[in-house]
Order: sequence, then structure tokens, then C-alpha cells
Amino acid sequence: MEEDILSHDFIQLQARACQRSPSVSECSNGKLARMPRVALGTFKLRGSEAVKEAITSAIENGIKHIDTASIYKNEEDIAAALWDNMQLDRTSVFLTSKISPYEMGYVKTKEAIANILRRLRIEYIDMLLIHWPAVAKEAYTSTHHRTK
Repeated sequence: MEEDILSHDFIQLQARACQRSPSVSECSNGKLARMPRVALGTFKLRGSEAVKEAITSAIENGIKHIDTASIYKNEEDIAAALWDNMQLDRTSVFLTSKISPYEMGYVKTKEAIANILRRLRIEYIDMLLIHWPAVAKEAYTSTHHRTK
């Protein structure tokens, strides 16, 4: 099933739907910001080649919104696909990331944001979300969570 979701045909279907529906526009600090309606979700997307293939296919098919999270542990591969492989300009892609429960709280959130920016090799994030507002069930030291 996961292969189907990341397949070139599925990404083309998403792109066609995106082209029929214009971006959602919102006002932010007096400037018009555009958030594409369709995003490539990168949950469970692992390995630099798989990430590169999915990102390349999405961008080539008009999907300009990439959704990730620090807990997915693929931000470095996403950065490599966007900036090294495709050599895109930062303004040509909308990036979303998320803060996990272990990264919540004033100090931890500031550190998490700095780490997300560093891993994605960007100066700003287009949209930052609370991944889920709950107490995490696994220890902070679990391999499921990021520590840096």
C-alpha cells in the first residue's frame, strides 16, 4: 500500500486535483500568503533515494507543498532532494513541519525550531504545527523520537 501512495501515478493524480483547485489564500502580517491545497506527506518515507524520487516526482507534477515532522527523521534527506538534487529556490516550495510532545515547552520548542531549520537547511518554515497535543507514550530516549 505504501508503494502505491508514493507512486508516480498517485502523485500525478494529486497534481491534477491541485491544478483544478487554486491555492488557499490567507492574510498574514498584511501580506498575501499562499498555501497549496495538496501536499506530499512524508510520514514513513525513509532513505535518501526514496525521498529523492518522491520529492522529484511531486515537484515535477506541480505539488509544491512538502509536509514533514522532526519525528519522521527524514528532514535531512528532504533538504538534499530539494536543494542539492533539484536545486530549487526556497520561495518555490511551501514547507510544513511539526513539533512533537517531547519538543513542547518554551525552551524545548525554541531548540526544536532551530533544529528543524538546520536539518531542512532553511531560514524560515512556512507552517509549523503541534504534531499532537498530548503526553508522549514513549520515553524521550526512544529511537522513535529525535534528541537533536
